[in-house]
Amino acid sequence: MVLKNKSVLIIGMGKSGISSAKLCSRLGADVTIYDSKASNHFTEMIDAHTDYGFKYVFGEFEDRLLDINQYMILSPGVPTSLSFIEKAKRADQKIKVIGEIELAYCFGSGNIIGITGTNGKTTTTTLVGEIVKLTQDNTYVVGNIGIPYTDIADLTRDDDMIVIELSSYQLEAVETFRPKVSCILNLTEDHLQRHITMENYGLTKLNITKNQDESDWCILNNMDEFCRSYASKIKAKVIWFSTKEKVQGVYVKGGLILSNIKGKDQEVMKTSDIPVLGEHNVENVLAAIAMCQVVDIPMSVIIAGIKAFKGVAHRNEFVVEIDGVRYYNDSKATNPDAAIKAIEAMDRPTILLAGGMDKDSDYTAWIKTFQEVIKTIVLYGETAEMIATACRINDFDRILIADGFEDAVIKASKLARPGYNVLLSPACASWDMFPNFEVRGDLFKEIVFGIKQKL
Repeated sequence: MVLKNKSVLIIGMGKSGISSAKLCSRLGADVTIYDSKASNHFTEMIDAHTDYGFKYVFGEFEDRLLDINQYMILSPGVPTSLSFIEKAKRADQKIKVIGEIELAYCFGSGNIIGITGTNGKTTTTTLVGEIVKLTQDNTYVVGNIGIPYTDIADLTRDDDMIVIELSSYQLEAVETFRPKVSCILNLTEDHLQRHITMENYGLTKLNITKNQDESDWCILNNMDEFCRSYASKIKAKVIWFSTKEKVQGVYVKGGLILSNIKGKDQEVMKTSDIPVLGEHNVENVLAAIAMCQVVDIPMSVIIAGIKAFKGVAHRNEFVVEIDGVRYYNDSKATNPDAAIKAIEAMDRPTILLAGGMDKDSDYTAWIKTFQEVIKTIVLYGETAEMIATACRINDFDRILIADGFEDAVIKASKLARPGYNVLLSPACASWDMFPNFEVRGDLFKEIVFGIKQKL
């Protein structure tokens, strides 16, 4: 793939789109960026990139762009079902359509560890990255975690290690992308507004393994039905992890983590020595151990990295304790299954903050985990009434509906007593009120610290 003197059309003017445009420009391409939003949404961004000489098209897509460009690069947030993208993919079109991850891979080097799954991706990717950095300075942690792969692709060398968090949106448009180590953490209902069915969603996740062969590795969750069902389709060597039973890989027995990846069972550490809360984080640690072992990181280094790990922002993040009430920011829980993990980690009575933009989710299993731990749910956003109805159907009626996000946080703080937790774990996307879950989580922390200052 050669981009020098080629015309490239970038679809989407978010972080990944701009990063892709800059990479293409560095490689000598003539770059046009298209976004369906009006130009006034991007004034600052356009001003910040005047030195690149990008061309821009906004609003309704113009078919002439398919005739004057040789490549179309899709940002992860752009649905591949859009009519002009489907048209671009037709055999009679001369434009080549690829995704941002594929673009980066074509111009990058190094050994790749790719991590996907519905939940736990960011925590596991961060942990693996921190462990790998203990042995290798030239390590990059990129992808859905917030740093586009295209930011660093052309800077990488053959001996670098690239740890990539991969969403289903990013995996939708891969062609030749091939990690040395892949990992599928789990698969539960999410993003069905885009993928329509669970089967489509699962097969998109499975794309992480599509170009691997017997010389590569794939780490799978033995407790996940999808992983077990599709393991036979994977050509890479499969290593399992489990908290429930002994497997060929990494598992838990009697409160101990054991690994047989290198032969006979080896004791790694106690589960009680894992510094981050929750059973789901035990699973994340098992997966991280497996990934690090297959790339020959010494077990002593792996253990040291795990014990030093403090978790990630917006994922069951401890914020502060105020008058005996502990506040936790789990804004990254953008679906019910992720929010279940946070509730299961709560060890005290909890006031739950939830709501946002609906993703065609079923809230039943989530509500059934409330039991005695959730004392009241405070709802906000476009799903507030929908979730309230689901709560009542499932015999949970301790419900408050807030007038906006800040009101929800204040209401929750007033309900909490000493010995309680206040947990932001929305179970919904943020896009009805916020540009992303990070902004939502940051505002939660800002409001909470404001409450503390007033005392």
